[in-house]
Amino acid sequence: DVPEVAELSTLFAPLSACELIAVLGRERFLAERDKMDPVVAGRAALGLETTADTYIRLLWRHRDLCRIMDERMDGLDGWITPTRSTIALPVTDYDTSEAGIKRASKTGLNTRPGNLFGFCGTSTPIHALGSDLPVGFQVMCPAGAEERALSIARTFEEIVGAPPMPDV
Repeated sequence: DVPEVAELSTLFAPLSACELIAVLGRERFLAERDKMDPVVAGRAALGLETTADTYIRLLWRHRDLCRIMDERMDGLDGWITPTRSTIALPVTDYDTSEAGIKRASKTGLNTRPGNLFGFCGTSTPIHALGSDLPVGFQVMCPAGAEERALSIARTFEEIVGAPPMPDV
């Protein structure tokens, strides 16, 4: 049970948007915004509206969440989930900004907690076990436990077999 996942919508979006604007620079973002994917640009624009005091409070809460989850993970090997909450759909199903935003909110549903809590993780393709579309087995571990996450993922591969190479 991880009730803190509910904070994704209030914490993750504005925090990541602020950090993207900081990396790109406000002036550069505004000057080049029309060259960006409209979904990404729309989500990043939230960083233009966030005040400094709000950003600092978001950082404090983020630090608290990372500490809480590190404590909760104590004694566990890792957190295992499907990589995505839905199977992949054709990109042509998302030809508008609104559809793209809906897609983005669904595709990262299972990976965003790892970002929110500062975890490291792996994703192993497992579609060869019965799906025609890409699906993955995700392992997340606390920050700094990369070797443990890789060990779990490699052990999983030893049990079920290595994923097939993609047919490109």
